[in-house]
Amino acid sequence: MNSEERDDVKVARDATSLFVMNIITASSSVLYFSVAARILPSPVELGILAFITILGMLLNTFGTFALPQAAIRFLADLRGKKSIAGGRAFFKRIIIAATFCSMGSALFLVILSNPLASLFLSDASNAIFIVSLAFDIIPLIMKNFFHRSLIGQGRVKKAGTAGAIGGISRATFAMIFLLQGYGILGIIFGWAIGDSLDAALCFYWASQGYLSDGESRVTNKALMEYIGPLYLSNILNYLNSTLDRYVLLLFIGSASLGFYTPVLTVIGLVSYLPMSVSSALFPKFSQMFSGSGKDRTRRAADIAIRWLYIIFLPITFGIALESYYVLLLIAGGVYTSSAPFLSLLVIIYGISSPSVVYVSILMAHARTQRLFYVKAVVLLSGIVTAILLVNSLQIWGVVIARSIMILAEFGLSGLLLWSLNEVNFAGRFIVKPLLASVSAIVVLFLFQNIWSQLFILPIYAILGLLVYLFSLRLLRGIRSSDLDFLRDFLPGKLSKIIDIFEVILISGKSKED
Repeated sequence: MNSEERDDVKVARDATSLFVMNIITASSSVLYFSVAARILPSPVELGILAFITILGMLLNTFGTFALPQAAIRFLADLRGKKSIAGGRAFFKRIIIAATFCSMGSALFLVILSNPLASLFLSDASNAIFIVSLAFDIIPLIMKNFFHRSLIGQGRVKKAGTAGAIGGISRATFAMIFLLQGYGILGIIFGWAIGDSLDAALCFYWASQGYLSDGESRVTNKALMEYIGPLYLSNILNYLNSTLDRYVLLLFIGSASLGFYTPVLTVIGLVSYLPMSVSSALFPKFSQMFSGSGKDRTRRAADIAIRWLYIIFLPITFGIALESYYVLLLIAGGVYTSSAPFLSLLVIIYGISSPSVVYVSILMAHARTQRLFYVKAVVLLSGIVTAILLVNSLQIWGVVIARSIMILAEFGLSGLLLWSLNEVNFAGRFIVKPLLASVSAIVVLFLFQNIWSQLFILPIYAILGLLVYLFSLRLLRGIRSSDLDFLRDFLPGKLSKIIDIFEVILISGKSKED
């Protein structure tokens, strides 16, 4: 392999490692959520739990000042410049920042627990849940810093392993306490145990080779210039991702958020693939930009977007078709009325999945100010739409607003990078996977009208996959060069598996492309 191919394969392997670990974590989280949705007395309690979750996300955003992302950016950059001493000095600054940010966030929760409970949960007695979150917020923020440090150091597999162990522990202890009758408080303390284990593992691995003395190569000015616009962008990103939930809490109530939460849980689960790709690409883009620049960035982005669409589109379309059964499995029959919300959102999310690649490029190339403008426009579109529609359409109002925001970020960030000649037009990558996905869904829809039962869903999944692969072959959606890349990606004898897929997926003319 030449150097460019090695970069591409390294990115793919890192992304796959993170994806596998994230799927392990997600599976345990879905199991815990399934238990919680059935044991908690009503959607109101599920809505309270959802608010506690977004409150933790708020402090992970506002209380860290974009420093965890700076850890990826500058540690990867220093690695690219072979500055070992500089990396050690910067990691020590990360440890100090993690300590102050986590302690400050916990103090914030304790002091403002009553006002927050009165405003968002309509009852100051619910402040106990917010105070309890302080026990989890310290390891939650710590693991954010050290997990990002591991990625910046190039230890992606260790970051994924720590996340998987912590995620499984988080869900397991939450379920244990929940089954013992401790309710929401038990869930929060279960989170705290899992996040503490995750943070400890991340710190242990990130500190290896990075606790020796070193000379700082990152000035305070350079750090502030990077994190200033990015911090504002993170705030906008948080508001973008949680606007629908806050609107439901303030305008309708926690019960509506409870009904909406299973939809968000499924969306969160399917988002692990693009998120894993983004996490692996960010440090690689930083190194590429420090070295050979745009050409290799475009190549890596093209491969990422192409495979995101090939793999991700059929998954999202399949979930959209079977949204009723997906919610029945995850949350129970009480929440299946939310199936239409899930169908629309998951399709929108699949089509716009390259957004994670675009955002990674903008951050890695230090175009944080332009990213801020993109996020601001997205947030404004969501606020206007949600306020106009929520009173008349209720939950549908926030679903439509969320859809508009997802598409706006995808379109604006892609258009910005395309105008700067830093990515190729994504539309050329979606056509064939989209047509193949639609073909599979049409066949499954016809079969489902004949016989529709929960226990035959695995059979439908296999049938849909076969139709999708056959459609890709007819459309010549896979090229020999794509499979050559996978051969390099798979280790040893496993690469022989690609020969089988080549027979299935590639026609004679495709081999000549």
